[in-house]
Amino acid sequence: MPDKDVTCDLFRFLQLLCEGHNSDFQNYLRTQTGNNTTVNIIITTVDYLLRVQESISDFYWFYSGKDVIDAHGQQNFSKAIEVAKQVFNSLTEYIQVSNVL
Repeated sequence: MPDKDVTCDLFRFLQLLCEGHNSDFQNYLRTQTGNNTTVNIIITTVDYLLRVQESISDFYWFYSGKDVIDAHGQQNFSKAIEVAKQVFNSLTEYIQVSNVL
């Protein structure tokens, strides 16, 4: 996963835009007013998370028959886990709503 840093930074940026129940930005993400093309960021993020999960699953099946995980495999697995954690954190912020009346 060579683009781990950029991917984590992107999802962290999106997370920060929604953090603190930032309802203005969350509503913008939902409606994307003024755009000709809209993107469902929740579905897109979940799709990306599923791709990361597939990578982790492939890693498991590749190394499950081996006695030792080589350094390259350990690095790739760690990167995939870091990306998955950040994507989960971002997704959590996207979907939280403010309870303030």
